[in-house]
Amino acid sequence: MIRNADLSRRNRSPLSTEDLLIRNCKAGDLHAIRRIEDVSFDDPYSPMVFWALYLSSNRIFRIASFNSKVIGYSIAKAETKDKETFAHLISLAVDPASRKKGVGSKMLEDTISQTKEIFQSCKGIGLEVRTDNKSAIALYLRFGFQRTRTIPNYYGIGKDALAMELHYESKW
Repeated sequence: MIRNADLSRRNRSPLSTEDLLIRNCKAGDLHAIRRIEDVSFDDPYSPMVFWALYLSSNRIFRIASFNSKVIGYSIAKAETKDKETFAHLISLAVDPASRKKGVGSKMLEDTISQTKEIFQSCKGIGLEVRTDNKSAIALYLRFGFQRTRTIPNYYGIGKDALAMELHYESKW
């Protein structure tokens, strides 16, 4: 006998990354992004931070949607480091119900591609991730990011960050 819970799972359309739409963020997406942020991080960015990032220049702000619902986002900015331009992945998050389905990988792939295209002199991309966020670290390592250093108390007392970088291949 199939119970109702099983039927509802069977009738739900599965998330397919082929049906995933990744596009530039619109102002109307910010509420959904805040919801994802709030359930994803212990110390979420404030609405003002998201608004400032949305309005800032020299940034990439992308969302992933499935069936017209925002299920993930990524934000990167161009920054100068030792007189060279690097992208900084400020945040990447996926709604908990859509995790472990390839959305984070697609978002990261898109963000890397966008940084190469939009920040044309960009030498690579860097990020910080909590040292206890094993799934995110594994994702970044699969994409070729290298660990560069540990930053003590970056996310608060006892909450260290792992700095990681991905250097792009030279075009010459």
